[in-house]
Amino acid sequence: VFWISSRTKRFLFNRFLVHSGLDRALQYAIAQIVSNVVLVVGVLIVLENTGIHLGALAVFAGAVGVGVGFGLQNIASNFISGLVILAERPITIGDRVEVAGITGQVQQIRARSTVIRTNDNISMIVPNTKFID
Repeated sequence: VFWISSRTKRFLFNRFLVHSGLDRALQYAIAQIVSNVVLVVGVLIVLENTGIHLGALAVFAGAVGVGVGFGLQNIASNFISGLVILAERPITIGDRVEVAGITGQVQQIRARSTVIRTNDNISMIVPNTKFID
């Protein structure tokens, strides 16, 4: 299952995403999401084939999912905001911005945060939700 997931990610990245014209970080994010979906589906198929009844696990997984969802809400929000920034490009590397009381030049745009270099030459990490709000 892990091998298939890894091969799917590599195939998708090398065959389609490299030639798509999308930002490199967005290409990696898409490949990682597809790889994780393939991995989860593969694990579910393996569990079903070994005789483990998935209906019994569904209630437990639902309860755990709610707890994890509340815990990861901020991280997920920043990640989605990062994808929006990478796709729509409201800011790009080199832009001069003022956000959350920080003024400076955009140095990096990551999946969950953006690095801004201030006028004092200090690198500040700003959550991507600050740019979308």
